[in-house]
Amino acid sequence: MALEFSICEVRWERYRRVAENPHAREWLKFQATRGLAANTIEAYGRDLDSYLSFLESQEISFESVIRPTIGAYVRSIADLAVPRVRKNGLQARTTLAHATLQQHLTVVRLFHDYLVEERICVRNPLRPAVAKTAPASVDSKRRRVADDPGSLQTRAAAQPGDAGDVLRCGTPS
Repeated sequence: MALEFSICEVRWERYRRVAENPHAREWLKFQATRGLAANTIEAYGRDLDSYLSFLESQEISFESVIRPTIGAYVRSIADLAVPRVRKNGLQARTTLAHATLQQHLTVVRLFHDYLVEERICVRNPLRPAVAKTAPASVDSKRRRVADDPGSLQTRAAAQPGDAGDVLRCGTPS
């Protein structure tokens, strides 16, 4: 029994902004070649188009997106009224479900991962910043030096100028 692998055709006419943006277009094409279900590609295209629409309306470039930008995007889609049909046939207006919001965030996170990999953006606003910390032995030595009022580094840090500024960076405040 062989598994079938098919590549979905992307319906570009449904996602104008994605189709027009070379990075977004390339990302969605890549997702389609991964063998994802047609409904998944539809959802990715729809959600990415929504995100690009938000960035366009706020005049924000990919490189300028920060966590508060993502928060504003989530607030903008969280309050959208979504028509629902009840069992009795009447319509009820509700907001997006939590799972739908998470799906939007997944698309944004994956898209920004792509932008980072392609070196269009420096970092993904939905990923934690990687702290560059010194080994524990260096940190403990810095603390001992900072605690010693007679140390050369502590005295230099008290003096104005470039050397003090450099040394001050390594000592806790």
